[in-house]
Amino acid sequence: MDSMQEPIKQTMKSSAVRDHWSEVVNDVFTKKKTIRVKKSGLTVLGLVPPEDLQLIQEFKAEKLRVENLLDKISTAFEGVPEEEIQREIEKAQLEVWEEYQRNTSGK
Repeated sequence: MDSMQEPIKQTMKSSAVRDHWSEVVNDVFTKKKTIRVKKSGLTVLGLVPPEDLQLIQEFKAEKLRVENLLDKISTAFEGVPEEEIQREIEKAQLEVWEEYQRNTSGK
């Protein structure tokens, strides 16, 4: 399947998944279906192809890495007024923009 192709999505009741387990597993694996499983109207789990599971795991690891980084940044700026942080961010953005302009104006 082309990685840019929209995945086949399906919603099933948990009882139907149980009754057709072999077919469901085959569809997820071979047809790359993504199946939302509902019980009493609530989504209780999702079945995804192994490739999608790998992407989900990588995304969650990256999300955790970013959250940890944000925690470190927050700790470093603890007690600094938000207005001062915003001014420093804007100052840094301007400096980067000016440097970019100097580096690209001669090309």
